Amino acid sequence: MPYKSQERQRAAKAESARRRRAARVEPSRRPLGPLVSSEVRLATAREVLEVIERELAAVVGDEELGTAERARVVATLCGVALRAIEQADLAGRVEALERALEVRPAA
Repeated sequence: MPYKSQERQRAAKAESARRRRAARVEPSRRPLGPLVSSEVRLATAREVLEVIERELAAVVGDEELGTAERARVVATLCGVALRAIEQADLAGRVEALERALEVRPAA
């Protein structure tokens, strides 16, 4: 978070580090493998949801993740899934409107 005062910025950074140490929440230091194969091409919201479902199962089953880190990742994946669901719903509505307009007689 940018501050005009260097001193306030330094104090905020120190407080953030202190809270992280107090909560013992450290980011995972292990290297991440590829989450999605390079052959996967996501073209629809349904495909995105399928990938998110697989990754969510992997995160929940990972014993090396801490509770806070797991919760953060699950929340992020759920947010992305929600947006994909909304997108799929909107795409369905647009298709229904297009079909209705095609059937409608020209005036």
